[in-house]
Amino acid sequence: MKFRFRLFLVILSIILLSFFFSYFVVSLSIKNIVKNQTEEKLNLSLYSNYQFIKEFINNFNSIVFFEINKKILETINNQNEINNYFDNFVDKKDISFLIVKKDSQIIFTKSYLNQIENNYINNNLDKYILDFQDILVNDKIFFIFNIKADNINLLIIVHVNEKFLSKLYDYTNTNFYWNEKIIISTNKLFNKNIDKNILNKLSKKFNPSQTEEVLWNDRIYKIKYQKITDNLIISSMLSNLFEENIFNDIQNKFLIFLLLSTIFALLASLYISKNLLTPFYTLAEGIQNKDKTLVKSLINRKDEIGNLANEFWNITQDLLKKEEQKEIINSLIAHDLKTPLVAILRNLENIGKNIENISNEKKIYLINLMIKNISQSLDLINNLLKVQKYELGKMQLFMTNENINNIINDSINSLMPIANDKNILINKDLDNNIQSILLDKTEIQRVINNLISNAIKYTQENGEINVISKLDKDFILVKIIDNGKGIPLYQQRQLFNFYSSNSNNIKENNKDISTGLGLYLCKQIINAHGGEIGVDSYTNKGSCFYFTLPLR
Repeated sequence: MKFRFRLFLVILSIILLSFFFSYFVVSLSIKNIVKNQTEEKLNLSLYSNYQFIKEFINNFNSIVFFEINKKILETINNQNEINNYFDNFVDKKDISFLIVKKDSQIIFTKSYLNQIENNYINNNLDKYILDFQDILVNDKIFFIFNIKADNINLLIIVHVNEKFLSKLYDYTNTNFYWNEKIIISTNKLFNKNIDKNILNKLSKKFNPSQTEEVLWNDRIYKIKYQKITDNLIISSMLSNLFEENIFNDIQNKFLIFLLLSTIFALLASLYISKNLLTPFYTLAEGIQNKDKTLVKSLINRKDEIGNLANEFWNITQDLLKKEEQKEIINSLIAHDLKTPLVAILRNLENIGKNIENISNEKKIYLINLMIKNISQSLDLINNLLKVQKYELGKMQLFMTNENINNIINDSINSLMPIANDKNILINKDLDNNIQSILLDKTEIQRVINNLISNAIKYTQENGEINVISKLDKDFILVKIIDNGKGIPLYQQRQLFNFYSSNSNNIKENNKDISTGLGLYLCKQIINAHGGEIGVDSYTNKGSCFYFTLPLR
């Protein structure tokens, strides 16, 4: 299966898991939100209705209210005016029964009660001696207000009817109970009485009961209760349909949102899996086929993909070039190793066949020649092994306290015979302030030998070489300066990179193999010591090879 399809499946799985997880978590949150909303509605409804009834009772039971009307009453001159005034008063206040007495004389009476209720109340007027009472007649609730002031007495009876109920907070169903028995409900079918255990916990001070769940007609209702008077109790009620409708509405909207988000995410994942990965497949195909025309459009892009494609293409080309150079170098190294071995073999064969006819001087000459060939081959092999160890990070340095000036003197002394053969003068300018530092003497000796021998090799006869050491603040600087033919600038840039610097030189002169390998090995050694190595050179003016070693 292609990576783009695997990526699409992974993104799809993440999206679906996120979808189900979000839907599950949000559904739980919605349930809690709806539950809290139900609680808030019940509390608000109960408090609003409680306040309304309390204010209604206080309004009718207010002496101030009556005194205002008493003053109006004293200004009325005849019975017709009295009747008109109180007729308006009854209609305006939605009063079911009113008796007005002045000096124990009835001056006005009016009733909207039916005959049975009217007779019951008329026969029991003497019982209504309190300022306020609520009574139950024929399963109907009445508020009775007995208001007295001076010689004026009003007996007002208000029936809790549909008109009264219409003034209540109506976002929930409201129920009226006389003790535990339900008398009136805005839900005309509901007839569930209060549990006595709940009734015993209620008080007239506003303190709603805990939300109770009541099962009625296969439906669950949530109810809160509050006591108004000793006998009268109200409740606010919502069926589970309220929560279900809100929950389903929010859940459905969220589901639609999730579905749209999922579709968008799927389209985005398709775009990512197809369009984002397609350039990489094209890049891989172009690299595999080594065809730049396939990746040209990618390389020319001005975004991150273009930069990445350009980097990959350049890295690939560098690797291919280095691979080609390695093949050339390996073949030349093999040739360089093969040549002395063949020469040794031929010399041994000649000695074996003509051992009696070869003079001792000739034998010594051939033996010395074979020793030289073997030494060169061993040096080449040792350098290759050293380079490999440094490249793999397996080279172990044996650090000791050494004075770099002593190592320079040893190298110059060992190479002086070669310099004398070309009549080359080696000058020394060594800083006496240099103290011993930690270094691998053998490896640093190899570096100095290599640089001085190269200077001798590329300096004409009767030339001059200067070897300088100098103590700086944080490091020791060593310079080997010659007045030889110099090195072109284009070769200097890659002089210490064995795999790229030698391909051209090798073709011109196979002897350059060891030199290139030696400089590459010098760079590995100096870098392993934490220093730097470099060259400054001008054609026909000589070269200055230098390296630094940090003070330890």
